[in-house]
Amino acid sequence: MAFRQFVPSDPSEIFAAVGPRGEKQLFKPVLQRLVRTHPVHRRKSLYLSSHAGVVRGRSVPEGRLLLRDLTEHATRPEFVYVHKWTVHDLVMWDNRQTMHRVRRYDQSQPRDMRRATVAGTQPTVDQDAAAQQAAE
Repeated sequence: MAFRQFVPSDPSEIFAAVGPRGEKQLFKPVLQRLVRTHPVHRRKSLYLSSHAGVVRGRSVPEGRLLLRDLTEHATRPEFVYVHKWTVHDLVMWDNRQTMHRVRRYDQSQPRDMRRATVAGTQPTVDQDAAAQQAAE
C-alpha cells in the first residue's frame, strides 16, 4: 500500500485548494492499495501516481525506488495509448484503472473538456481502520 498526497503543481491551484484559511486537511496523505482489482471484470492493475511517495513497510528511498520502477514499467510504449485528436473525437476511460496525463497541445485551438464521475465506488482502503492501525 502507498500513501498518496495531492500536491498541485500550479501555485494558483494550491491557493484555490487550501483557501485563505489554510484548510490543510485537503493535503492529508491517503492510504491507497498499489494493486487493485476492478469490481466488474476482476482484472488487476497498479495504482501509480506522481502523488504517491511512500510505500507502507518500506523506507522512503526504497518505496520511491519501487514506485519509480513500477511507473517505468507501466509507461513502456507497448502499454501507452496516445490519442491523435481529430474533429468531434470523444475519449473516455475508466479512472479506476487508467493512468493519464495532459500532453502539450496547440493552445490556439478550442478545447471542450467535460468530466463525468460515477458515484458508488468504495475506497480501496478503509481510512479509519488504516489510521487506527498506524497509531497502534
